[in-house]
This record gives sequence, structure tokens and C-alpha cells, in this order.
Amino acid sequence: PTGWKKDEPCWTAEPPQDGWALTPGDLEDGTLGQNYLDQTDHLVAKLKSDLYKGLPLPPEYERAIAEYERERPILLPLAESNEEIKWKQAAKRLSTLSITELLRPSVSELCQDLFSERILTGKYLLPSTYSQTRSLSRDGDLVSVGYFGAGGVFGGGWEPANTNDYVGALFSRLCVRV
Repeated sequence: PTGWKKDEPCWTAEPPQDGWALTPGDLEDGTLGQNYLDQTDHLVAKLKSDLYKGLPLPPEYERAIAEYERERPILLPLAESNEEIKWKQAAKRLSTLSITELLRPSVSELCQDLFSERILTGKYLLPSTYSQTRSLSRDGDLVSVGYFGAGGVFGGGWEPANTNDYVGALFSRLCVRV
């Protein structure tokens, strides 16, 4: 990173996690134009209906979903607030929820995936879209990453209630021991 981004915590304090994750490389259908909470709802539904279809979820995922479902009604009004202190509280909490840590990549993990795919296959992932991550900027915004091409990869900060037709969610399932 260059300029102001080189000092962002998502570049300096968030190395990729050890282990492996399943990442499809494309944004989840139906997540473009959704806010962070609605994207999370979509990822949870996919986890239940597609990935563990007919099977019990691992306990870690059950606990993470229960935590999210308890906190969602509290976080929604904070996320939708016009008061910066409130939506930043929501962004901070959303970034640290267990379900977020299990289903969304950090900035460094997503960049590692983008660069690895480019090196291995020559393909640019997310060439015209951004994916929301679990990372926060130093200003307290949720960080999105994308528009990856010959000019590099781009990132930006988002409030949790913001929506845009080119920002969605990339499903990144952290593999846990069961």
C-alpha cells in the first residue's frame, strides 16, 4: 500500500490467519446492493441451506449464529443511525462477531487470495466489484476491497448501512475442527 493506506491497521496489524479457508472467488449472488447486516444474513442462510444441507452445523458455527441473531436487533438501529458514534459502534461490533470472523475474510486474507489467484491462473478476481471484509479502517469504517486489475487492488471504507450495486460479500468459510 502507498500513501495514507500504508498506515492502516488492516495492512499493518492483521496478518492472514494460519490455516485454510474455502473461497469461491466471486461475490455471493444476491449480496450486491445489500448493507453489511443483510449480507451477513445471506451468508448465514447459505451456510445453513447449501454448505451444511441436511447436516448439523459444527458447534462453533451454531454459537456464532446464535450470537449474531441475539445482537442483530441491537446493531441494526446503531448501523442505520446518522450519528457517527453509533454507526461506528455497530461497525466495530460487526467486525468482531464470531460469525463475521468465520465467514468474511480480512483485508490481508482477501488480498492474499486475489494475488494468489492472479499468480496461479492469470485471472483477476473482483475486477469490477468490491467485497466487504471483517476489517476496520483506523477511522472505524468497515473496509471493502476489490476493483483488482492491472492497476492494482483498491479499498475503501463503508458505514454498515451503506449499500452500492458494486459492493457485495465474498463467502470465505474458515475451516474449523469439529
